Amino acid sequence: MASVNLDEGLSSEIDQSCGNITNPNNEAFLKSFENSKKIWEEYWNHSAVKLEDEFLERTWYQNLYFINCAVKAGVTCPGLFANWSYNKIGTAWHGDYHMNYNTQQPFWATFSSNHIDKNLPYVELVEHLLPVSQKWAKEYYNLRGAYFPHSAYPV
Repeated sequence: MASVNLDEGLSSEIDQSCGNITNPNNEAFLKSFENSKKIWEEYWNHSAVKLEDEFLERTWYQNLYFINCAVKAGVTCPGLFANWSYNKIGTAWHGDYHMNYNTQQPFWATFSSNHIDKNLPYVELVEHLLPVSQKWAKEYYNLRGAYFPHSAYPV
């Protein structure tokens, strides 16, 4: 028998203890399964494509699947090439944000695929970096506006 508890959100807000994990049972599994099924059905009903190139169509659906697994409002935005960061930075690409296409690339399809809500982690990242970026523009460059650093971190 095994039990897994997956918490989500900003790593600074997640309790690092194991917490109170209940023993798995069929009733809890079926309830969770039905909830997950409902969430995925709603997600897939937002958009679809039918392409002559089966590989390209499969790639489109796989990437929509990945973005739904990786992002939603209120969680840490994926870093460089969408590597996921958790607790200490330690992904293959250090989990940092390169404020160019590297950070933006996972979100290119959010509007065209009718999954606008999936763009919120990027917006929240920009809002999180805005105060320091405005301060940098004012104090270092003596300019109004904001100067976003090329590289930033989720912590």
